[in-house]
Amino acid sequence: MTDTPSSEIAACSLVDVDYRYGDTIALRCVSLRVAPGESVALIGPSGAGKTTLLRVIAGLFQPSAGAVEVMGRSLAGLRPGRELAGLVGMMQQQLDLVLQLAVKHNVQAGYLGRWGTLRSLAALAFPIESTGARNAIRRVGLEDRIATRVGRLSGGEQQRVALARLLVQDPDLVLADEPVSALDPALADDLLALLRDLVSDRPGERPGESMAPRALIASVHQPELALRHFDRIIAMRSGQIAFDKPADDVTEKDLDLVYSLVARAPTPEPAAAGQ
Repeated sequence: MTDTPSSEIAACSLVDVDYRYGDTIALRCVSLRVAPGESVALIGPSGAGKTTLLRVIAGLFQPSAGAVEVMGRSLAGLRPGRELAGLVGMMQQQLDLVLQLAVKHNVQAGYLGRWGTLRSLAALAFPIESTGARNAIRRVGLEDRIATRVGRLSGGEQQRVALARLLVQDPDLVLADEPVSALDPALADDLLALLRDLVSDRPGERPGESMAPRALIASVHQPELALRHFDRIIAMRSGQIAFDKPADDVTEKDLDLVYSLVARAPTPEPAAAGQ
Protein backbone atom coordinates (compact mmCIF):
# COMPACT_ATOMS: atom_id res chain seq x y z
CA MET A 1 0.00 0.00 0.00
CA THR A 2 1.23 3.49 -0.80
CA ASP A 3 2.16 5.25 2.43
CA THR A 4 0.14 8.29 3.44
CA PRO A 5 1.41 10.68 6.13
CA SER A 6 -0.56 10.00 9.30
CA SER A 7 -1.27 13.72 9.73
CA GLU A 8 -3.02 13.92 6.35
CA ILE A 9 -6.71 13.16 6.07
CA ALA A 10 -7.20 10.27 3.65
CA ALA A 11 -9.44 10.78 0.65
CA CYS A 12 -10.89 7.41 1.60
CA SER A 13 -10.11 4.80 4.20
CA LEU A 14 -11.52 1.30 4.62
CA VAL A 15 -10.81 -0.89 7.65
CA ASP A 16 -11.76 -4.60 7.66
CA VAL A 17 -14.73 -4.12 5.36
CA ASP A 18 -16.99 -7.07 4.53
CA TYR A 19 -19.98 -7.02 2.23
CA ARG A 20 -22.49 -9.84 2.06
CA TYR A 21 -25.68 -10.33 0.14
CA GLY A 22 -27.52 -13.37 1.33
CA ASP A 23 -25.04 -16.13 2.05
CA THR A 24 -22.55 -14.78 -0.50
CA ILE A 25 -19.47 -12.88 0.66
CA ALA A 26 -18.63 -10.28 -2.01
CA LEU A 27 -15.92 -8.47 0.02
CA ARG A 28 -13.88 -10.01 2.80
CA CYS A 29 -11.77 -8.00 5.27
CA VAL A 30 -10.79 -5.24 2.80
CA SER A 31 -8.57 -2.47 4.19
CA LEU A 32 -7.04 0.34 2.16
CA ARG A 33 -6.14 4.02 2.37
CA VAL A 34 -6.05 6.47 -0.55
CA ALA A 35 -4.49 9.91 -0.24
CA PRO A 36 -5.77 13.11 -1.86
CA GLY A 37 -4.30 13.38 -5.36
CA GLU A 38 -3.70 9.65 -5.73
CA SER A 39 -4.93 7.77 -8.79
CA VAL A 40 -5.73 4.12 -8.12
CA ALA A 41 -6.81 1.43 -10.57
CA LEU A 42 -8.74 -1.62 -9.40
CA ILE A 43 -7.98 -4.65 -11.55
CA GLY A 44 -8.93 -8.31 -11.39
CA PRO A 45 -11.16 -10.87 -13.08
CA SER A 46 -14.92 -10.52 -13.39
CA GLY A 47 -16.60 -11.21 -10.06
CA ALA A 48 -13.52 -10.24 -8.03
CA GLY A 49 -15.45 -7.53 -6.13
CA LYS A 50 -14.30 -4.35 -7.91
CA THR A 51 -17.77 -2.93 -8.55
CA THR A 52 -18.98 -3.91 -5.10
CA LEU A 53 -16.00 -2.15 -3.53
CA LEU A 54 -16.67 1.05 -5.49
CA ARG A 55 -20.33 1.02 -4.48
CA VAL A 56 -19.42 0.56 -0.83
CA ILE A 57 -17.02 3.54 -1.03
CA ALA A 58 -19.72 5.57 -2.80
CA GLY A 59 -22.21 4.87 -0.02
CA LEU A 60 -24.54 2.95 -2.35
CA PHE A 61 -24.01 -0.29 -0.40
CA GLN A 62 -23.72 -0.45 3.38
CA PRO A 63 -20.89 -2.75 4.51
CA SER A 64 -21.82 -5.81 6.54
CA ALA A 65 -18.81 -5.15 8.78
CA GLY A 66 -15.95 -2.69 9.05
CA ALA A 67 -15.66 1.07 8.63
CA VAL A 68 -15.57 3.40 5.61
CA GLU A 69 -14.45 7.04 5.74
CA VAL A 70 -14.23 9.66 2.99
CA MET A 71 -12.18 12.77 3.76
CA GLY A 72 -12.14 11.76 7.43
CA ARG A 73 -15.91 11.43 7.69
CA SER A 74 -17.68 8.15 8.35
CA LEU A 75 -20.12 7.21 5.61
CA ALA A 76 -22.29 5.61 8.27
CA GLY A 77 -23.16 9.07 9.55
CA LEU A 78 -23.91 10.66 6.17
CA ARG A 79 -27.21 10.65 4.33
CA PRO A 80 -27.36 10.70 0.53
CA GLY A 81 -27.64 14.27 -0.69
CA ARG A 82 -25.63 17.43 -0.33
CA GLU A 83 -23.05 16.20 2.18
CA LEU A 84 -22.29 12.95 0.41
CA ALA A 85 -22.33 14.52 -3.08
CA GLY A 86 -19.64 16.98 -2.02
CA LEU A 87 -17.39 14.15 -0.85
CA VAL A 88 -17.72 11.40 -3.42
CA GLY A 89 -18.98 11.12 -6.99
CA MET A 90 -19.29 7.99 -9.09
CA MET A 91 -19.29 7.41 -12.84
CA GLN A 92 -21.18 4.14 -13.23
CA GLN A 93 -21.06 1.78 -16.21
CA GLN A 94 -24.61 2.71 -17.20
CA LEU A 95 -23.69 6.46 -17.08
CA ASP A 96 -27.27 7.33 -15.95
CA LEU A 97 -27.72 10.00 -18.63
CA VAL A 98 -31.10 11.23 -19.87
CA LEU A 99 -30.77 10.52 -23.58
CA GLN A 100 -33.72 12.71 -24.62
CA LEU A 101 -32.19 15.84 -23.06
CA ALA A 102 -29.36 18.08 -24.20
CA VAL A 103 -25.76 17.82 -23.06
CA LYS A 104 -26.04 20.97 -20.92
CA HIS A 105 -29.05 19.67 -19.00
CA ASN A 106 -27.37 16.35 -18.24
CA VAL A 107 -24.21 18.07 -17.07
CA GLN A 108 -26.12 20.47 -14.83
CA ALA A 109 -27.56 17.42 -13.04
CA GLY A 110 -24.19 17.39 -11.28
CA TYR A 111 -25.48 20.32 -9.21
CA LEU A 112 -28.12 18.11 -7.57
CA GLY A 113 -26.28 18.00 -4.26
CA ARG A 114 -25.80 21.78 -4.12
CA TRP A 115 -28.92 23.10 -5.81
CA GLY A 116 -31.41 20.78 -4.16
CA THR A 117 -33.91 18.54 -5.89
CA LEU A 118 -36.42 21.14 -7.14
CA ARG A 119 -33.90 23.46 -8.77
CA SER A 120 -32.01 20.54 -10.29
CA LEU A 121 -35.19 19.07 -11.77
CA ALA A 122 -36.10 22.49 -13.14
CA ALA A 123 -32.67 22.66 -14.81
CA LEU A 124 -33.47 19.43 -16.65
CA ALA A 125 -36.68 20.88 -18.09
CA PHE A 126 -35.79 24.53 -18.70
CA PRO A 127 -32.79 26.22 -20.35
CA ILE A 128 -31.08 27.35 -17.15
CA GLU A 129 -27.51 28.35 -18.07
CA SER A 130 -24.64 27.65 -15.73
CA THR A 131 -21.14 29.02 -16.25
CA GLY A 132 -19.72 26.08 -14.31
CA ALA A 133 -21.52 23.56 -16.51
CA ARG A 134 -20.40 25.33 -19.69
CA ASN A 135 -16.79 25.33 -18.46
CA ALA A 136 -16.99 21.62 -17.66
CA ILE A 137 -18.40 20.87 -21.11
CA ARG A 138 -15.58 22.90 -22.68
CA ARG A 139 -12.97 21.00 -20.66
CA VAL A 140 -14.18 17.65 -22.01
CA GLY A 141 -14.16 18.99 -25.57
CA LEU A 142 -17.91 19.08 -26.22
CA GLU A 143 -18.65 22.80 -26.30
CA ASP A 144 -19.92 22.53 -29.89
CA ARG A 145 -22.40 19.83 -28.78
CA ILE A 146 -23.76 21.68 -25.75
CA ALA A 147 -27.33 21.82 -27.11
CA THR A 148 -27.26 18.35 -28.73
CA ARG A 149 -29.46 15.61 -27.35
CA VAL A 150 -27.29 13.05 -25.56
CA GLY A 151 -28.96 10.18 -27.43
CA ARG A 152 -27.41 11.47 -30.65
CA LEU A 153 -23.86 11.30 -29.32
CA SER A 154 -21.37 8.49 -29.75
CA GLY A 155 -20.45 6.23 -26.83
CA GLY A 156 -17.20 8.10 -26.27
CA GLU A 157 -19.00 11.45 -26.28
CA GLN A 158 -21.54 10.18 -23.78
CA GLN A 159 -18.68 9.14 -21.49
CA ARG A 160 -17.39 12.72 -21.72
CA VAL A 161 -20.82 14.07 -20.76
CA ALA A 162 -20.80 11.88 -17.65
CA LEU A 163 -17.30 13.13 -16.85
CA ALA A 164 -18.37 16.77 -17.24
CA ARG A 165 -21.27 16.09 -14.86
CA LEU A 166 -18.76 14.81 -12.29
CA LEU A 167 -16.68 17.98 -12.71
CA VAL A 168 -19.77 20.06 -11.96
CA GLN A 169 -20.50 17.95 -8.89
CA ASP A 170 -16.87 18.60 -7.82
CA PRO A 171 -16.43 15.83 -5.21
CA ASP A 172 -13.20 15.25 -3.29
CA LEU A 173 -13.14 11.61 -4.40
CA VAL A 174 -13.99 10.44 -7.92
CA LEU A 175 -14.96 6.81 -8.55
CA ALA A 176 -15.31 5.29 -12.02
CA ASP A 177 -16.65 1.82 -12.68
CA GLU A 178 -15.19 0.42 -15.93
CA PRO A 179 -15.29 3.86 -17.59
CA VAL A 180 -13.84 2.63 -20.90
CA SER A 181 -15.17 -0.94 -21.16
CA ALA A 182 -17.43 -0.10 -24.14
CA LEU A 183 -14.81 1.88 -26.09
CA ASP A 184 -12.26 0.79 -28.67
CA PRO A 185 -8.58 0.80 -27.53
CA ALA A 186 -7.69 4.22 -28.98
CA LEU A 187 -10.74 5.94 -27.47
CA ALA A 188 -10.18 4.12 -24.16
CA ASP A 189 -6.63 5.46 -24.00
CA ASP A 190 -7.80 9.00 -24.75
CA LEU A 191 -10.63 8.94 -22.22
CA LEU A 192 -8.47 7.57 -19.39
CA ALA A 193 -5.86 10.24 -20.08
CA LEU A 194 -8.59 12.89 -20.01
CA LEU A 195 -10.05 11.43 -16.80
CA ARG A 196 -6.67 11.55 -15.09
CA ASP A 197 -5.95 15.11 -16.23
CA LEU A 198 -9.35 16.51 -15.26
CA VAL A 199 -9.43 14.83 -11.86
CA SER A 200 -5.94 16.07 -10.95
CA ASP A 201 -6.55 19.62 -12.27
CA ARG A 202 -9.01 21.25 -9.89
CA PRO A 203 -9.25 25.00 -10.50
CA GLY A 204 -10.67 27.29 -7.84
CA GLU A 205 -13.43 29.83 -8.24
CA ARG A 206 -10.99 32.69 -8.90
CA PRO A 207 -8.62 32.84 -11.91
CA GLY A 208 -5.29 31.20 -11.11
CA GLU A 209 -6.64 29.63 -7.91
CA SER A 210 -6.47 25.86 -7.41
CA MET A 211 -8.04 23.59 -4.81
CA ALA A 212 -6.78 20.45 -3.11
CA PRO A 213 -6.47 17.68 -5.72
CA ARG A 214 -9.13 15.03 -6.02
CA ALA A 215 -8.38 11.36 -5.56
CA LEU A 216 -9.41 8.90 -8.27
CA ILE A 217 -10.30 5.21 -7.94
CA ALA A 218 -11.36 3.40 -11.11
CA SER A 219 -11.97 -0.21 -12.00
CA VAL A 220 -10.20 -1.03 -15.26
CA HIS A 221 -10.72 -4.23 -17.19
CA GLN A 222 -7.49 -4.03 -19.20
CA PRO A 223 -4.35 -4.23 -16.98
CA GLU A 224 -2.19 -2.56 -19.64
CA LEU A 225 -4.39 0.56 -19.51
CA ALA A 226 -4.30 0.58 -15.72
CA LEU A 227 -0.49 0.42 -15.71
CA ARG A 228 -0.24 3.20 -18.28
CA HIS A 229 -2.60 5.71 -16.68
CA PHE A 230 -2.59 5.15 -12.90
CA ASP A 231 -0.02 5.61 -10.15
CA ARG A 232 -1.15 2.70 -8.00
CA ILE A 233 -2.67 -0.70 -8.74
CA ILE A 234 -4.92 -2.65 -6.38
CA ALA A 235 -5.62 -6.14 -7.67
CA MET A 236 -8.66 -8.00 -6.36
CA ARG A 237 -9.50 -11.68 -6.37
CA SER A 238 -12.47 -13.42 -4.74
CA GLY A 239 -13.47 -10.31 -2.79
CA GLN A 240 -10.02 -9.70 -1.30
CA ILE A 241 -7.00 -7.57 -2.14
CA ALA A 242 -4.43 -9.77 -3.90
CA PHE A 243 -1.80 -7.03 -4.08
CA ASP A 244 -1.52 -3.26 -3.67
CA LYS A 245 1.53 -1.72 -5.40
CA PRO A 246 2.80 1.35 -7.23
CA ALA A 247 2.18 0.79 -10.95
CA ASP A 248 5.92 0.81 -11.68
CA ASP A 249 6.42 -2.17 -9.34
CA VAL A 250 3.77 -4.44 -10.86
CA THR A 251 5.28 -7.40 -12.71
CA GLU A 252 3.97 -9.90 -15.24
CA LYS A 253 4.16 -12.50 -12.49
CA ASP A 254 1.83 -10.37 -10.32
CA LEU A 255 -0.70 -10.15 -13.14
CA ASP A 256 -0.47 -13.85 -13.97
CA LEU A 257 -1.14 -14.68 -10.33
CA VAL A 258 -4.29 -12.56 -10.24
CA TYR A 259 -5.77 -13.64 -13.55
CA SER A 260 -4.81 -17.32 -13.57
CA LEU A 261 -5.32 -18.38 -9.94
CA VAL A 262 -8.94 -17.27 -9.81
CA ALA A 263 -11.63 -19.01 -7.85
CA ARG A 264 -13.29 -21.83 -9.76
CA ALA A 265 -16.66 -20.10 -9.37
CA PRO A 266 -16.17 -16.29 -9.32
CA THR A 267 -18.43 -14.32 -7.01
CA PRO A 268 -21.09 -12.52 -9.11
CA GLU A 269 -21.38 -8.75 -8.68
CA PRO A 270 -24.66 -7.75 -6.98
CA ALA A 271 -27.02 -5.50 -8.92
CA ALA A 272 -27.10 -1.81 -8.08
CA ALA A 273 -29.74 -0.72 -5.61
CA GLY A 274 -33.07 -0.21 -7.29
CA GLN A 275 -32.24 -2.33 -10.34
